Amino acid sequence: MPKVRLEYRHQLSLNDLHFISSALAGDSPREAEAIAYLLVDPATVDTILDQPALLDYVLASPDTLRISPRLYFYLLSRHSLKSSGLDSPQLADYVSGVLEFFMHAGFHPHTNGRGVFYVVDWLQQVDYSPAGKRYELYVMAGEHLLFLTGIFPNFIEKRSQRRAAPALSFYESIGEASYRSAAQHPFSQKTDTTELYQSIADAFPAVRSALNDLSDRLMFLD
Repeated sequence: MPKVRLEYRHQLSLNDLHFISSALAGDSPREAEAIAYLLVDPATVDTILDQPALLDYVLASPDTLRISPRLYFYLLSRHSLKSSGLDSPQLADYVSGVLEFFMHAGFHPHTNGRGVFYVVDWLQQVDYSPAGKRYELYVMAGEHLLFLTGIFPNFIEKRSQRRAAPALSFYESIGEASYRSAAQHPFSQKTDTTELYQSIADAFPAVRSALNDLSDRLMFLD
């Protein structure tokens, strides 16, 4: 099944709650307590996470932060996507999960080749898999290609020039089609992901472009 944890911002860890409260409240315990309360309320958590001061705090000292990778990725993803006209906390939440998963798994095509996606092999898997298994394959391909095209676009372009491999636009089209197929799969309705996957399919080039803009900042994460 898909491995990206959904709705992270509604399940913040105690450590991240403390970090956010401290970053925004400063030396005021009363204000920190009020912020912590707002962070556990689904109606107000997005407003708190969107505070410019929080992102500024993170960008000011990225190499000394004591926060989860997911929170770090969320704040950067939210800022980049919103700047690109994609004003959806749910989308930023999901994208941050994709970044967290692949970074944690050590996918880095420059050093170990573990980020390369072989479309032909994937299509064969889809063709020979039962209908129930295809949903997982669609989501896997979408997430893999979103990460690869978003974080390593230069790797794809260089590989295309040197080895006559597919261009960035090709992988982009496969990623878009994968998310669209996932959204149309019956299991997507059962997991309440139809709208999410459809929105990514519709905006895949824009999401990819937003990730390109933030990719250089990821070097600060240990």
